[in-house]
Amino acid sequence: MGTITKRGELQWQAKVRRKGYPAQSRTFSYKEDAEKWVRELERAADTGGVVDRREAEKNTLGAILRRYQTEVTPSKKSADIESVKIDVIMKDATLPKLKMSAVTSSAVASWRDRRLKQVSGATVNREIDVLSAVFNHARREWDDRNSDETGRVRP
Repeated sequence: MGTITKRGELQWQAKVRRKGYPAQSRTFSYKEDAEKWVRELERAADTGGVVDRREAEKNTLGAILRRYQTEVTPSKKSADIESVKIDVIMKDATLPKLKMSAVTSSAVASWRDRRLKQVSGATVNREIDVLSAVFNHARREWDDRNSDETGRVRP
């Protein structure tokens, strides 16, 4: 159930607590925005669309790329080539600094367009393949391995 409380003169804090889901809270400048956010989260919980984004808010794409490079890449046949591609992606000014929750198709498309000014389309496609492998591995392996069925991190 959602609650909204006034915080000082200019802020409203919205909290949503549902059994079986992580508690979430956010602060807004307008009460209407807080009410809308609470309704959206409650509707998502009712329809089963709640996703725990706490880990995605903590980690940057760069951190995930480095973890993949140290934990997964060495066991591959093409480890040297993949490691070079990850290093190239890490040299970009903006993409690796994004929080995982902020990595969108438009952010990747912007990176792709910057890369296309430097290298051929085939090279960019191979680098996108590496990004795809990193995202899939992180989603499948790292998302579930350290948490239980309620989303809490295991010790």
